[in-house]
Amino acid sequence: MHQWAMNALVVFSLGFLIDYSILGISNGFDKTITQITADVSATILTWITNAEVSAYVERIGIQVCTEGNHCVYIGDACNGRNLYIIYIGLLISIPYGTVWNKSVFIIGGSILIFISNIIRIIALVLIIDVSFDMFGLLHHYIFQLLMYLLLFGLWNYYFKKTKIETKESGGI
Repeated sequence: MHQWAMNALVVFSLGFLIDYSILGISNGFDKTITQITADVSATILTWITNAEVSAYVERIGIQVCTEGNHCVYIGDACNGRNLYIIYIGLLISIPYGTVWNKSVFIIGGSILIFISNIIRIIALVLIIDVSFDMFGLLHHYIFQLLMYLLLFGLWNYYFKKTKIETKESGGI
């Protein structure tokens, strides 16, 4: 446990240092994630609703708007970047498991986080058309909780899978 704690401290410190010093300054990474997320969300919303959905670039993010001008703002600071850093950081810091397994889980988990974020945005756009009060509750509490539960579920699956493979190979 001591080794994992040290690994985690180093990995998370480096991750957040890179996040706030390099990624935060250049903003290109944030803009790219935000743009892709907004474009995919708007495209899927157009398919679902048969209505025109637009993504408007703002200074620090993008608004995804329906024909009725109900908009969900995707800020660069809220595009899921920190979820990726936390998820990947924990996987890297775990002192067991192969590089191959970690790579597969990093890629697969990041894709699931991305898809979940798209579903969250689509749901928020559809809900804001119905109830702004419900939007606030879902955005600030329910969907955040669900995203963190997804991270815990992915980590738990990795731990179980790695433990089974470690036992089968004669370790632990």
